[in-house]
Amino acid sequence: LVPCALAGETNGKSNNLNHCLQNVIYKDYYPVNPNGPKIPKHEVLVVFDADMVAKPNFFTKILEVMMNDDCALCLTPQGFNNVDAQSDIFNNLNLSFWEYMLPGCDALGYIACTGTNFCLRSFPLADCGWFPSFTITEDYALGMMLKAKGYKAGYLNEYLAIGEAPEE
Repeated sequence: LVPCALAGETNGKSNNLNHCLQNVIYKDYYPVNPNGPKIPKHEVLVVFDADMVAKPNFFTKILEVMMNDDCALCLTPQGFNNVDAQSDIFNNLNLSFWEYMLPGCDALGYIACTGTNFCLRSFPLADCGWFPSFTITEDYALGMMLKAKGYKAGYLNEYLAIGEAPEE
């Protein structure tokens, strides 16, 4: 992808995703094309960080949550194959966040997006103005934007993609 940043934009990941979505995948659809058809409500996309590898059942498991038409986003936890929980002095695993905080927040209707290992409906993303590029924390900004527009999300507390944490 060719990065395309505008003045004031700070997020290369968002810019690259938005460029692909707006100029390739959804260029003929509303809101990119004001005269085009709306993006179908069943269209979804999945985002992974470059170090994450999805398990073979990732998509089928996450689609179980996305079968609810009211669900705009489904997040799964981040896990790392090169971190031993017993010696995780830098808290790379962040188990209290993934296994306790997010399930509680999910029960309260909070929309969490952590930037990887998630499935998102395309129309709500477009309705929010695509991935936020005004901040380096595009994931949390997107969650707040979805919530502000009345969308709902789900948290699937299963490690369905595994990555590699920095070793330094």
